[in-house]
Amino acid sequence: MKIYILLIFITITLFAGEGIGEPFHDISVGPSFGYINNGYSASFELSHTYRIITSSLVLRYIDIDEKDDYAIQYEFCVWEFINLGIGIGYLLKNETSISNLFIGIPVPMPIHGESLKKVSPFYIFYIEPYYRLNYFNDNYINEFGLLFKVTTYDYKNKRKKNNIYDW
Repeated sequence: MKIYILLIFITITLFAGEGIGEPFHDISVGPSFGYINNGYSASFELSHTYRIITSSLVLRYIDIDEKDDYAIQYEFCVWEFINLGIGIGYLLKNETSISNLFIGIPVPMPIHGESLKKVSPFYIFYIEPYYRLNYFNDNYINEFGLLFKVTTYDYKNKRKKNNIYDW
């Protein structure tokens, strides 16, 4: 876990000057995979970003100590170089609420532009290392993971390159 935290801080240092910037009415989608206390999680996220505000619908599978559950969550984040957010949701099998705090660092990957646009409405692929502090069943659960997303936002030109609604 210490190495993971070190990698996050190295990422912040390397990309803090560049950052992804401020999207404007952009959509991003993708899966995430995380390590949770004695288990793991797998999610799929659909996010909409307006300037620095991001709202996400998250469908999750959680397995802790060989006890699995499914969750649907809503996360609200502020995105400027890093993602800081809070979330609420519901665990289906446990029939209980779940809440979380979130911090992530979006890192743009070299797969972008016209090559990605040829096969989708998206402009850039990014990876986002994250930490999520979950709370449910009177327990705090630590989660470290990676999001893999594509977005309609052209971060290099700091403007919209294309629009998912026009695709």
